[in-house]
Amino acid sequence: MTQPSPYGYQQPGVMGGGGFTPGLRRTVLDVSPGPAFLAGEEYTPVLNGATYAQSKVPADDDGNRIILEGTLCTKVTDSEDLDFGKYGPYDAAATDGRQVIDDQAIYNFEALNLRFGDVIAGGLFSGVVRGARVHPPMPAGQSSAIRQALAGRILFQ
Repeated sequence: MTQPSPYGYQQPGVMGGGGFTPGLRRTVLDVSPGPAFLAGEEYTPVLNGATYAQSKVPADDDGNRIILEGTLCTKVTDSEDLDFGKYGPYDAAATDGRQVIDDQAIYNFEALNLRFGDVIAGGLFSGVVRGARVHPPMPAGQSSAIRQALAGRILFQ
């Protein structure tokens, strides 16, 4: 039996909504012009060019592996690691290359949930950011190794 819908009738066994939705991330409509951590309109993005590695993000109690918007992510450079070439959150204690902030470090544009596997998403390569809204936070006036490593590409407010 067909089910009525506001758009006419659907075929039996066919789900409405159309398209493929794997449920890896949820899009939330926002009225802001961009990510909340951006402080300027001019920036250089890495669009759909960064693969975020699931194994580099610890799971919470519900099994979600969340990378918050504005998290500094660095590349896995250990060639013996299965996630070689992928990105993960910066970790000073890591031994797989994520402990090094180099010219490939980026800030991710949106919150990501890697619960079901690796995710390909964009990131910020250069621009002006609000230091208090990135992870780890960079309060104004505070000097740090992260600030110095990103100098020339990322300007903190």
